[in-house]
Amino acid sequence: EIGADAIHDRSYVVMDSPADVEAKWQLVQAARPDLVKAILVHSEDASRRGDPEFYGVNGLTPDVLPVLVQRAHADGLRVAAHTESAADFAVAVAAGVDIVAHLPGYNFWPGKDASDYRIDDATIAAAAERGVVVIPTASIAEASAKDRERLAAIQAMQLDNLSRLKAAGVPMAMGSDRFTATSIVEYDYL
Repeated sequence: EIGADAIHDRSYVVMDSPADVEAKWQLVQAARPDLVKAILVHSEDASRRGDPEFYGVNGLTPDVLPVLVQRAHADGLRVAAHTESAADFAVAVAAGVDIVAHLPGYNFWPGKDASDYRIDDATIAAAAERGVVVIPTASIAEASAKDRERLAAIQAMQLDNLSRLKAAGVPMAMGSDRFTATSIVEYDYL
């Protein structure tokens, strides 16, 4: 089994502080990317950092993303942000990302409910104004939900977020984020 330490700064670049962005930027450049994908996973919950249960799955802190976006944009690179929570979505939009690649709430983490995944209207308005593209990847809820009741709650929250994003004119793109499915599955789900 390969641990997170074996792939840190190899398969992905770990940036735990704003200073890490500049210090490790050459690792990003060496990959010659067309796009930088930043990961946010309940970035509002600082208690996750240092909790061994979440080692290797926390993503960036809210103070790192704006520095990363600025650095990437300076090199002419677009930035896509993986988001898990509504707070992550807000951090991503405020930081100036070009794409949000995952509608918050395809799964409700333990101790979380729909309110943790409902995107606020001000953030939706900001996303629309800035032309942030959202790739919902909503169909992964079918694979993530543990039972029908949970899936129904997730889908109600997804419908609420998607309806308000659409009404605000936020551009959306199609993608499934499912290794065993194409974008057709996402299209049908939506």
